[in-house]
Amino acid sequence: MKITTLFFAIVFCTGILSCKKTFINPNAPEIDPLLKTPEGMVQLLVGIKNRFAVNSNYGNGAVFNSITANGFSSNEINLKAGGNQDFGQLAAGRNTIATNNVVLTELWSNCMLINNYSTMLLDNVDQVAQDSGMKINILKYAYLYKALSIGMLANYWKEFPVSTGTNASFVSKDEGLKRAISFLETAVLLPTKSAPPEYSVYFGSEINVNNTCNALLARYYNMLGDSIKAVEKASKVILNNRSVFIYNAQNTNPLYRSGYTFVFGYTPKGGFGLPASLAPSPADARIAFYLVPQGPQGQPPGFGFGKTDFDSIPIFLPGEMLLIQAEAYVRRNDLINGKKFLDSVLRKKNVEDVFRVGANLPAYSGPLDSASLMKEIYKNRCIELFLSGMKLEDGRRFRRPGPTDPNSERTRDWYPYPLVERNGNPNTPIDPTN
Repeated sequence: MKITTLFFAIVFCTGILSCKKTFINPNAPEIDPLLKTPEGMVQLLVGIKNRFAVNSNYGNGAVFNSITANGFSSNEINLKAGGNQDFGQLAAGRNTIATNNVVLTELWSNCMLINNYSTMLLDNVDQVAQDSGMKINILKYAYLYKALSIGMLANYWKEFPVSTGTNASFVSKDEGLKRAISFLETAVLLPTKSAPPEYSVYFGSEINVNNTCNALLARYYNMLGDSIKAVEKASKVILNNRSVFIYNAQNTNPLYRSGYTFVFGYTPKGGFGLPASLAPSPADARIAFYLVPQGPQGQPPGFGFGKTDFDSIPIFLPGEMLLIQAEAYVRRNDLINGKKFLDSVLRKKNVEDVFRVGANLPAYSGPLDSASLMKEIYKNRCIELFLSGMKLEDGRRFRRPGPTDPNSERTRDWYPYPLVERNGNPNTPIDPTN
């Protein structure tokens, strides 16, 4: 990948972290000077965090583009009347998606660039950070965002570069996930230590890095089919500890501002976009959270984690960790434990969940066999993790009907490679047909 061919502007400290200093835009000068001082490295790290999570005049962040692409391709959202062309391509899917689709181009480019700049931090931290707390925190966050960017690519592309540089080679999705896992495993082994007080505000307290790393390890091991490791990591996650992307008046919640209230945006589909065979119970309390318009009086309504400009978006949900364990146990033919963790999601009340996502339903009472339990687990992943960017991967893993099957439940399996990559990297593979 040719980094110089991609536009990447980093918005610093004007909003998302409520910073007290004003940092320069590292796209204006050279990046190299930022890697020579602790302040410059923190500057770059804050920019990485913002570029991952925030929509701005420089383009939409990875979080919004991931939720949007996944939402259209996996039948979670409806395009508003007169909606934009790029959204319409994703909604139609199959062979209608252009290789210059803005949503996919921004998603790919952001993930590649975040990976690249995270690598720069890792490669230079020893030369700059003399304070051990400063060094450890830069390392932990750089490993986290490197893994997040790779894991996000693995949801949507069969192959992608993991190493950075000109004409980078592509690896398989599974190999990419293994690399992401290695970064997360390294991060959690680092000791926990506070950064110097003058820099602590820039690292923020909204993300518990170790807890988030364990949650992502559970997610990625589960995607790889390593049920033993998935259970091991999920069981380590502190479920009442929030790790979120935060927003404010300057950097607003992208799901609310660019999705739900944008004139050419989208709305959630009724019944979570599920087929009749997986229809949610009318008594499911998650319907009110995700599908019923919400928000302060006098403001345009939003839904779920996008009901105001200021809503935080979770990096992971407690219910995901419970459902990972349910799935992993059933895949190991331990149906009793599989049902136990499924029931913990079904019976959970919203007041018992740190994000107030609760079904408040009776325990599972269907047949106690693998196929029936897996169907119920998939259904609850679709509801519990609605518009989290996970459903496309879930549909493939649970072998739900794909774009070429009768009664298909998604419009793509994998995305074509963005034109910006193909024009700059001769190693780009042939586009998948679906």
